[in-house]
Amino acid sequence: MQLAFVLVEPKVPENVGAAARALCTLGFSELWLVNSDLHTRLEAHWLAHGSTVHTAC
Repeated sequence: MQLAFVLVEPKVPENVGAAARALCTLGFSELWLVNSDLHTRLEAHWLAHGSTVHTAC
């Protein structure tokens, strides 16, 4: 079974990074962002240390 986590219009880039790191730590690989480009901000990358960012169009 494949499971995806979705953040809809997150307001804080740190939350995106923290979610990515937590999901990676738990072994999940799909985090979807809706109406957001916060994954491009440096603050998100600081907290997502060790996670891999992929973007889909």
